[in-house]
Amino acid sequence: VEGPSRALEAVRAAAVDERIRGAISGLVSSQQEDGGWSWASHQGDSSRHVTARTVWALMLAARAGYLVPEETRDKAIHFLGSQLTQTANTDYETKAILLHALAVAGHDDFPLANRLYRERPALSTAALLHLSMAFAQMQRGPLAEDILALVAQRNLDETQPRRQSPGSSLPWNHSPVELRALYAIALQQIRPADAKVQTLIDWLLAHRVGHRWSPDKA
Repeated sequence: VEGPSRALEAVRAAAVDERIRGAISGLVSSQQEDGGWSWASHQGDSSRHVTARTVWALMLAARAGYLVPEETRDKAIHFLGSQLTQTANTDYETKAILLHALAVAGHDDFPLANRLYRERPALSTAALLHLSMAFAQMQRGPLAEDILALVAQRNLDETQPRRQSPGSSLPWNHSPVELRALYAIALQQIRPADAKVQTLIDWLLAHRVGHRWSPDKA
């Protein structure tokens, strides 16, 4: 039994490896000239939010040993840095998302993180989660823990206002699925033994439709 089981695991691992390499190749080839990524491959302007999520994924892949071209990384970091400068000081959520992506890429901005920390009661749940993960990347565990304590008091199923106030949630970040996914990832990074991790994962699996979630980004 052990032999076939190991062989099956090897086949599955090879399939996952192939998918990851294919995804990286697709992302590298679809990068725009300005260093960002758009919603639809090479069509349309680069999106700061799509780029932040893409950089997060590519940097995690690089840490796992996959090859991510240095040129791709450098152009993306430059794009995110320029977008961070252009983002309004009151747009806390976008600031937190870009801050997190840059921190994962090794470009910390603790002064910005500290400013957002001081404004934490006004931040959306998504912004708090990205900020907690940014602090985790910066090895600022106690600050990350403080943010998670605030998230624990939030209602993840409550519909949040969309861009009606500085702390409101971006349309693609307000769904219960997205928030729970971010929360689970943040807890795994900061407090991996927390029982909430499994609770969140169980909820996500129970709300999966086929091989997808709604919205598709989640």
